[in-house]
Amino acid sequence: MSFNPLNGNIDFPLNEAPDDPHMGINFDYEFAGKRTGEMVSLLIHSWVIDHQGKVYSRKATYFLPRIDAVEAITKHIKTHLVNMGVDDMFCRRLMRDFEVDNEKAIPYGTMEFSRMVN
Repeated sequence: MSFNPLNGNIDFPLNEAPDDPHMGINFDYEFAGKRTGEMVSLLIHSWVIDHQGKVYSRKATYFLPRIDAVEAITKHIKTHLVNMGVDDMFCRRLMRDFEVDNEKAIPYGTMEFSRMVN
């Protein structure tokens, strides 16, 4: 299934990527969801950290069936890594043991979430 953000991605810094992601890269994320019947409004914030410690952040809002939330989080992170210059094989290696962790859930708040990350 294709997961497209409602209003596109909010990237910070804009139009930047690590010089060489294969020198070392790490990622983390947080998410919030609000259920509306069988649908969920899902806010996802992921960030990629390069070997020099520079952070590349991405936020997006999705509205999708609740059953697809875990897959949407995974796809959001994979897309973020690929957009940072990580090739498919390296992305697979980074995501090999990835599982969505409920401890990464944050309180749902669209106003705070949509603010620019810095």
